[in-house]
Amino acid sequence: MRRLVLLAIIAVPFLRSQYRELLRPEAIRLEGVVVDRDGKPIPSVHVDHLGNLRQTVSTDADGRFDIQTKAPAIVLRKEGYRSQFMRTSGTVQTRIILDPAVSAGAPKFCPASSQCESIDGWGAGFCFPRIEGVQPSGQGHDIDYGVRNYIITAANEPTGIRHGSGPVWSFGRPVDTDVWKSVEYSEVIYVADKLAILDARGRTPDGKRWRYLGRFGESASYSGVGDDAAQLLDRVLDGMCVRR
Repeated sequence: MRRLVLLAIIAVPFLRSQYRELLRPEAIRLEGVVVDRDGKPIPSVHVDHLGNLRQTVSTDADGRFDIQTKAPAIVLRKEGYRSQFMRTSGTVQTRIILDPAVSAGAPKFCPASSQCESIDGWGAGFCFPRIEGVQPSGQGHDIDYGVRNYIITAANEPTGIRHGSGPVWSFGRPVDTDVWKSVEYSEVIYVADKLAILDARGRTPDGKRWRYLGRFGESASYSGVGDDAAQLLDRVLDGMCVRR
């Protein structure tokens, strides 16, 4: 646990530098209209990963948006539709079609007898199965969040999932840098009882994989791992249930 915390502290300046390097040198203007296959405008589509957490943009009643951003890629998402990953460019996108989402199913709720691992307190709901080859760490915390790691025991360097929960731990979407670097990207949204959980994943140019499973205030994610490690860690995330 201590090694992972130390690595996270060391990584912060690197991640900030990487974030700046991925941004475009100058902001570009993107404007367009989001419609369905019948040409009907879709309002309230979120335009995310703009590079500014304070910037919240959604399509208006006519399905239109008009933004300026330095982000190299964005994602348009709305419950009930297939999210669309888009590389930004100097060319204005005038018409974007969103297809209805194939049902991803509902989040699994934990039975009373479940022996899964989670975070005590901090509003945490995600609970993960014990998987051979992955070791849960002890629980850590700061003033406004609790955290637990799930570490691949055979890895030469600490590699695994970070699960955190707290009032401002997660904004319910993956980090911008993972999205921006992706050459492959996909996501689904699980919805039940007013609970929406985003499951996003991608692959970067170096062949590494990342995945984010989260909602506002809670997430579990890994980044920068190879195929074998991703396959093992996905068994943990795929087995997640939600405590009521």
